Amino acid sequence: MKNSTPKFTNLPSWDLSDLYVSPDSVEIEKDFKWLEKSIKNFKFKYEGRLKTLTGNSFLKCIIEHENIEKKIGRIMSFSSLRYYQKTDDPSRVKFLADNQDKLTAMTGDLVFFSLEFNKISDNKLNRMIRNNIKLSNYSSAFRRM
Repeated sequence: MKNSTPKFTNLPSWDLSDLYVSPDSVEIEKDFKWLEKSIKNFKFKYEGRLKTLTGNSFLKCIIEHENIEKKIGRIMSFSSLRYYQKTDDPSRVKFLADNQDKLTAMTGDLVFFSLEFNKISDNKLNRMIRNNIKLSNYSSAFRRM
């Protein structure tokens, strides 16, 4: 009886080096340290204060939040895509799970942001957007939030 499981050879592989050169790259550790510090600073600066921010300070807050999200996205994109290249590799499974765990623990400190953002009145948000053209670039994101 022949084995009915197809043999795959020469499968495509993504070049993930634009994200990180390897899973043990020092850049990943640097990014985790940056995230830890940035998230703590963000929480310290903005928790309990979103409703009181002016347009310019709100724009600064949004840019800081965006930079944090970009770094999280970079780490998770690398971890996930690397895992999807070879889902049966235990080291890749562990790498993805470990990074998810670290980021979940860190990002708990960002929960306040969406809760407080949703308490900003539409009138105030629209006024800030009208008075700060750069904030208008985020209008579609604000609507989704």
